[in-house]
Amino acid sequence: MTDLETLVAKDRIATVVHQLFTATDRRDWPAVRACFADVVDFDMTSLAGGTPARLTPLQITDGWEAGLKPIQHVHHQVGNLEISVHGDAATAFCYGIALHYRAKAT
Repeated sequence: MTDLETLVAKDRIATVVHQLFTATDRRDWPAVRACFADVVDFDMTSLAGGTPARLTPLQITDGWEAGLKPIQHVHHQVGNLEISVHGDAATAFCYGIALHYRAKAT
């Protein structure tokens, strides 16, 4: 890849990462699904324990939709995005913060 092709690929990947989080905040599940490949190696063990799994975008969004349903306001923010492109493969890393608000009587 040329330097320009690498920069364009990194920009496209960064856009998808940001769309994933903003679409989740909007609860736009079709847009969230569009951010994923057909099958995803999905690892949220740092949040919920368990083991990594291979999931479809529908399985992921069904879980997120159910989990976020009782939450009135959701805000996700990412930073320190690092993207490496190697031919037709790439990796992306970022830190993410999730703020969830649900009103309670107490």
